[in-house]
Amino acid sequence: MPMKLEPRLVFIALVFAVFTAHQVCGEKDCYDERDLVISKCMVTINIGTAYVNPSQSCIDAVEQSDMECVCRVITADLEAKISIMKILRLAYECHKSIPVGSKCGRDIEDKNGFNRAPARI
Repeated sequence: MPMKLEPRLVFIALVFAVFTAHQVCGEKDCYDERDLVISKCMVTINIGTAYVNPSQSCIDAVEQSDMECVCRVITADLEAKISIMKILRLAYECHKSIPVGSKCGRDIEDKNGFNRAPARI
């Protein structure tokens, strides 16, 4: 005897499946990579100083990291300490360029309370 499926039940099951799949395919967690790059490359990416060529340990950290993801998870607090432009230059020099149109950094409020959009490449 054939089963008759109620359309609402099918709809709920599809919605559940979509949300479950989204969680599984969610954004890559690269906070450890970000922290590694920052710790190994701070002399190079430090804000307020001239760009310094990266050390070998810095280059190694960049080469083993997903720099597009690292760039995406830079917080406003980190942006106060590191230069986004230097991160982009470092990635380029280590042959790990961040694609044009990628988001780099977070939204931050300026002193007047207005949001500044994250850097777009």
